[in-house]
This record gives sequence, structure tokens and C-alpha cells, in this order.
Amino acid sequence: MFETHPPVRAFRVFRVKDGKLYPWAQNFAPMVTNHVYTALCNMDEIDPQCSHFESVPATGCRCGFYGYKKRADAARLTTFPGNVVMAEVFLGGKLVEHSSGWRAEQMLIKKIFPAKGVRHVKY
Repeated sequence: MFETHPPVRAFRVFRVKDGKLYPWAQNFAPMVTNHVYTALCNMDEIDPQCSHFESVPATGCRCGFYGYKKRADAARLTTFPGNVVMAEVFLGGKLVEHSSGWRAEQMLIKKIFPAKGVRHVKY
């Protein structure tokens, strides 16, 4: 399923719009469960000083899929305005570990946790 070592279990949030899941902090295409996504770096469009030729996630860049180690850390983000849900994800490929989570090359959305007031999520 993943290109390298076994995946790590993590938690993150997604926005829900028109019943579909979207990454919380980016405006990408909708995402579905049980599909392995591979991250790309587009930070050079946001930060002109970020230009790397390493695989994603790169050292010194913010690229990659983010996931928290603890469910409670991700749950804090569900208090922000808008329709958000929390999910259990598996992160794989190249991983960069941080104190509260990881940035990863690959991500699979495994499970969606219901959120108060959010209905009809197509995943």
C-alpha cells in the first residue's frame, strides 16, 4: 500500500463542503477514504525562498501531509468555525517527525469521526 516502511497512525482534520472532504488548510480537490495520496510541494508558489529538489516532505520546507500523534491534539482544531471533521489517517513513505506529529509523503484516510452539526459526508 505504501512505498516504504509501515505507516504510522495519526489524526488530522478536514473541511466538509457539499458533503465532500477537503484538506483543512488547503484548497485542493476533495479526498476520499481508503485511497493513498502522494504529497507534492507547491510551497515555491507561496514562499519564493522555498525551492528544493528533495522528495516531499523536505527539510526546511512545510510541505507534506500533516498528522497529529494524539487524537486530542487534532480534536482541538474541530472547534474552529466551519464544518470540520476529524479523521484517523495512516501516514507513510518519507516521514519527518515533529514533537506533536509528522509530515508525510503519503496519506490514507482510514476513518472519519462524526462532528456535531456535520451531516452527509461522502467518503
